[in-house]
Amino acid sequence: MANLCMLSYKDSIDTIPSPFTSFYSIEKGHSRAFIFENDAFVVVVFRETDNLGAVLDDTNILPCYTKTIGEVHYGFYMSFIPLLPLLEERLGATNWSTKMLLATGHSLGGAMALLFGAHFPETQFVVTFGAPKVGAKSFELSTKHFRHIRWTNGKDKVCRLPVFDYLHTGDHRKLRRSWKNFFKRDHCIKEYCRKIEKLPLSDVYFEDLLENKF
Repeated sequence: MANLCMLSYKDSIDTIPSPFTSFYSIEKGHSRAFIFENDAFVVVVFRETDNLGAVLDDTNILPCYTKTIGEVHYGFYMSFIPLLPLLEERLGATNWSTKMLLATGHSLGGAMALLFGAHFPETQFVVTFGAPKVGAKSFELSTKHFRHIRWTNGKDKVCRLPVFDYLHTGDHRKLRRSWKNFFKRDHCIKEYCRKIEKLPLSDVYFEDLLENKF
């Protein structure tokens, strides 16, 4: 899943990664998502935008009260909401009795993946890497229908944001900072990938799942 997040930062994807057989890109304004699919899975990957600083500034940190998913961070919600009708159109005809829906993302992309999961009741798993806090207690209630794995790395500061009355959700998986790599950026998706690749496959879980070994 971390490798899919790293792949999403590329300007173009020339080769569809295994085990997927099809790939789609959805973009609206600064927001972008990628859909990887095969006979068993649909994985929606959200890409962090170039304006993360603007999304996290004082103007956008205030809560947004929604009727469907509770109280969430205004900046994150406004980054996600332009993609919602496009995702609904793209995924609307999918037969979910034969496919599993997953979402993932790094940084702001992780926040958007959580918002996606809250909006789509078919979602079974959400995996985030270096994601900030997204919403209040009312939002947490809207995430109960899927399992959320939340990866953090060392002292990744983005995971502590925003400094407001928001909560983290999910099962926390912490990657330790090593002295050998002390000066590497903890928030970098490449660092997440490098460390996760060294873990036993049973600890990673989702790579095993996507290979139909689960």
